[in-house]
Amino acid sequence: MHSPGRPFYQQIRVLLFLIFLAVFFPGDSASAQAGACSSGPCVSTYHNDAMRDGVNSQETTLTPSLFPTPDTANFGRLQPAAGGASGAVDGLIYAQPLYLSGVAMASTSGCSGTQNLVLVATENNSVYAFSWTYRLTKTGYTFSLTQCWALHLNQAGEFAIPLSSLPVNNNGAACNVLVPQVGITSTPVIDTSVTPPMMYVVTGDQTATLDYIFRLHAINVNSGTEVSNGSTAPYDLSGVFPTGLGSNQMQQRPGLALFNGSAGTANIYVSFGSFCDVSPYSGYVAGLTYNYSKQTFAPVTKKNWVFDTEGGSTTENGGLWMGGAAPAIDEAGNLYVAVGNGGWNGTTEFGESVVKIASTSAGLFAVDYYTPNDYADLNNDATTTTVCSAYGPDRCPATNLLTFAAPTGDFDLGAAGVTLISPAGVTLPVCGSNSELLAGGKEGVVYGICHSTKSSSKLESVMGGLDGCGYNCTANSNPSLTACSESSTPGAGAIAQCFQGVNAGEDQGNGSNDIFVSSGIRGTQLFWAGTASTPENYLYVAGANAALEAYQADTTTGMFNIVGDPAETPRVYPYPGTVPALSWDGSSPGTALLWTIDSGGFGLWHGVDQSSEAAKPAILIVYNPLPSGKKNAILQELWESSISTDDAGPGAVKFTVPTVAGGLVFVPGGTPGYAPGLPGGKNVNCTAAALANSTTPTTCGGMLAIYGKIHS
Repeated sequence: MHSPGRPFYQQIRVLLFLIFLAVFFPGDSASAQAGACSSGPCVSTYHNDAMRDGVNSQETTLTPSLFPTPDTANFGRLQPAAGGASGAVDGLIYAQPLYLSGVAMASTSGCSGTQNLVLVATENNSVYAFSWTYRLTKTGYTFSLTQCWALHLNQAGEFAIPLSSLPVNNNGAACNVLVPQVGITSTPVIDTSVTPPMMYVVTGDQTATLDYIFRLHAINVNSGTEVSNGSTAPYDLSGVFPTGLGSNQMQQRPGLALFNGSAGTANIYVSFGSFCDVSPYSGYVAGLTYNYSKQTFAPVTKKNWVFDTEGGSTTENGGLWMGGAAPAIDEAGNLYVAVGNGGWNGTTEFGESVVKIASTSAGLFAVDYYTPNDYADLNNDATTTTVCSAYGPDRCPATNLLTFAAPTGDFDLGAAGVTLISPAGVTLPVCGSNSELLAGGKEGVVYGICHSTKSSSKLESVMGGLDGCGYNCTANSNPSLTACSESSTPGAGAIAQCFQGVNAGEDQGNGSNDIFVSSGIRGTQLFWAGTASTPENYLYVAGANAALEAYQADTTTGMFNIVGDPAETPRVYPYPGTVPALSWDGSSPGTALLWTIDSGGFGLWHGVDQSSEAAKPAILIVYNPLPSGKKNAILQELWESSISTDDAGPGAVKFTVPTVAGGLVFVPGGTPGYAPGLPGGKNVNCTAAALANSTTPTTCGGMLAIYGKIHS
């Protein structure tokens, strides 16, 4: 099940005046929500406080006016001035770049004064901070990029985990989900409630004895210096795993999550799955508290600081991947995760489920969950199953069925992250006094789940438990299930809505009831609330081998409109699909832009035959997020980077996500044209480095491409 996901969710505490909230990763009562990027420090990354649910509501420079006609633009890739930094780094970039404005730099860094920074983490266990100068003229622009600092986190005698040492998967083939090395794969997180801001990042290291060690590091953003943790700088996460299960079975893929706890501390949550589903493994969320005065990490509590999705079993699996997304966090500090293939009993085992985890003084505990009632089919990788084409909380028809076939027989729910919906000033009434969260997975179904933000020490029943709104449209015949038809008040103990979110609609299937084959949802869905006066309530869902589709929620019922064909992009995104981001000025919907990356070019070297042709460039695409037309509506493409060679992106890396902030768009990837040198293939723009106790690992360089306005 688990190939690495895009970089994906971050939670960052930003002490600024609240001017926008479209809830995803809210802070606690002591932490105000996001403020404007134009006034004081703020962070704009995918799914965090200043760009919540993938929406940057403070973007005033990038608007549709830059694209007067389709594919004609005053916008393009910015070329740094000669002699400055080029955006090149020492490894592929899977983690999403982080943007931080108004940083007062330390005199020991390579930059002075107050700078806007973009921070990049690589698979070679390095972190870079870049600043820039950018000025428009009548004829063009001047752009200069400066590397303020670079911190290389490989420990003495160790190195990033090479492809050659990854485990052989259950089919006997080499695990090549990450090439050519595994270092920093998850997106870091930044705490801006302290001065200077602190970045937390997890590295993957291989020791001289070929063991894997995952370490949590704390880094001062203004200087690029690592903060000590007692006698050693990073925190060794080996204690996360129980006796008999070592780090070599685990993969740290989901983004890091952060929640400010008591004064002077930050709670950081680190999640784990596996490499290529090689057993034994399980899914873990570890909670660590960083004490700023003592400069030390410690478990969130002295015991129970790790939540295990399978209750201590190392044979039931239940890994956490979520397309690279971090656990979602609500305003009470509860975490929400989507779990992959695994055992299920509803008390200690939560495979194929969305789980609410309370972070309490006693530790981390499951306090509520939602599991599709056909979880056994999902878990057993059935190749076909039957779904409802359209149903809601009180209608689960036994007619109008759709047969959905997946050629890989892989339907697990945990392939994408979780999105919380409770935006300030905007209400979706489907969950009554509770809030709604959205989840999706490889079966392509979107689940709208009601949830409570309160914390409890025992299992609640708000999220619906084992619910009949899974695939099985006749579940209401089984009284032991909480079937859709039995839920008259979806605000408590009921799922709100579920529908086929990928390749859906009445006109699909060539006139039959067969859905076009897709590999499902592998990147997290995006929700755009709009404002209280102008609610948009659009949900954007992107599947692999499918178009990006848009669904709008009714302001009266709160239900997403799933009648007929959804609005969609003209482009079909190859595997693994795309993860969208949206920018706008926070007031006028007409200023909004929808951004995606087509990273399908990575697939040229990721074939089963281990061939290694050079990767094609990542393609940045921008759309008008408001559908045009009423029937067969489309999301109009305004521009894409593949039109001009001058705008070509870095080498494609799967699951990469654009970061949109400060009038710029940051696109991560590999050195253009790279190929990782797999057996029998080419080795382009990569370096073979013979390291002790390893078989000549390969390092491929990475690249950060920056796009912006190119004419005044």
